[in-house]
Amino acid sequence: MAEDGRNELVERIADSRREMSAARAELREGWDVPAKARHHFIVHRWEYLGGAALVGTMFVLLRYSARPAPVRWVERFPGVTPRAEAPKKMGAAALLLGVAKIAFDLARPALTRWVREKVAERAVTWGR
Repeated sequence: MAEDGRNELVERIADSRREMSAARAELREGWDVPAKARHHFIVHRWEYLGGAALVGTMFVLLRYSARPAPVRWVERFPGVTPRAEAPKKMGAAALLLGVAKIAFDLARPALTRWVREKVAERAVTWGR
């Protein structure tokens, strides 16, 4: 008699575990946002591409429909770069920054090694 109750209880526990694992799998599948986004993009590809083209066109039209306010250059400060020469100097500065970044990126391993060696030397002298 007690054995039958025990077997029934074990079966009920096993059933509830199966239900819980199925519910957990369903919950995981429901919260898998990247997979859902991928699936929706595959199924509704033309709608997504058409919407992106429409939004892009709208941004372009909004950009060109707004008229910028006229800006007048007033020579208030002597030695300040006039408005016509500013783009040339900005281009040169941008080029210089780009070259400096590339040079630093290339030299980073050597600089890191040099700094590590110097810190190790100082750590030895500080420890005395």
